[in-house]
Amino acid sequence: INRVKSALRRRTRTSTNGGVMKTKFNLMSGVAALAVAVVVAGPVSADMSRWTGPYIGVDVGFADINVGGRFNPSELPGDPWDGNNGVVAGGHVGYNMGMDGFIFGLEADLMVANLDADACNECVNGSEFAKAEVDLLASLRARVGVPIMDDSALVYATGGLAYRDASWKTFNSDGDPGGSGLDVSDGLNDIGGVVGVGAEFAVSENVSARLEGLYYIFPTGRAEADCCNDIGSNFKSDPFVLRFGLSVSF
Repeated sequence: INRVKSALRRRTRTSTNGGVMKTKFNLMSGVAALAVAVVVAGPVSADMSRWTGPYIGVDVGFADINVGGRFNPSELPGDPWDGNNGVVAGGHVGYNMGMDGFIFGLEADLMVANLDADACNECVNGSEFAKAEVDLLASLRARVGVPIMDDSALVYATGGLAYRDASWKTFNSDGDPGGSGLDVSDGLNDIGGVVGVGAEFAVSENVSARLEGLYYIFPTGRAEADCCNDIGSNFKSDPFVLRFGLSVSF
């Protein structure tokens, strides 16, 4: 664990010039490394009844949809997207069981999202715009963790299937998708994957609070070429969610 802490300090010192994405990657990889180290070290307590059985809860957090994609052939270098982050809120339900000092569980969650991003560029028919929206995120995940701090906390890793309800459209300068220029509108209701790490803390006998980071991975959406875009368009978003939750076990 000391080696893990040293590695975390080195990552922190070297990530100041790496941008937002590098900071997120270092955060996720650092917490994941700590969780793996705790799991490898083994359980520190034999009483795990606090963390076993069914539970239900609510979540609220911050998300960055990490938008990328090309929507016309004259796109400038760099990232043309603006407003990639927003708020998510929802609920979760799950079941945990203890085995050999570890906690194994299955959890499903659903979050309503207020995430949108806009991009603008120049094309042969004038200004072209693109707008991306993510309205809903859901997942079905396995969890594995270890109780620590005399069973008052649980650190865990999680991963599984994810679902995204999203949309993507492009339109010309007059805001009319049916006018001249780029005209693409597509729903992006995709199945993908999600991985994450978290820590949960007992508040009372059957209430716990958690802090959790989740990274979603979805396929790239593609659209055919049109009169303005002779190479077609594509859209990519892999949301990163950092959320706080409260759970009630019963």
